[in-house]
This record gives sequence, C-alpha cells and structure tokens, in this order.
Amino acid sequence: METRVYGVNLDMILDGLELQRLVDFEVSDSEFVEISKSCGGNWSLKEFEHHYNIDDIYRQVIIRFIKL
Repeated sequence: METRVYGVNLDMILDGLELQRLVDFEVSDSEFVEISKSCGGNWSLKEFEHHYNIDDIYRQVIIRFIKL
C-alpha cells in the first residue's frame, strides 16, 4: 500500500455547501480524491515533504493522507 497526500485548494471551491463539507471532513476519501483531481493536487509523501518545505504548496489547501 502506498500513502498519497491529496489536497484541495479551498479558494477554488465555489459551492459554499461543498466547502463546508470539506472543512468539516464530511466527504469520503473517494469524494476527496475526485475533488482534488479537479481543484488541487496529489503527491507521494516524499514529494509532499519536499514541496511543503520549499513553500511550494499554497497554504489555503486542505489535505488528506489516503492509503491506496
């Protein structure tokens, strides 16, 4: 199993209800992955560590660690 980091840029979520569900962790992992594909990103743990440490990841991103 591989752990991936999925992120959603909150500034790109235009639907207030969807935004609230994301912030309150009311979406399933599969829903979160789909949303991140359209308005976010995904990284391996090593990639995330690197991009986060060089300040390359926008701070308005909500993330979730998901084992595949």
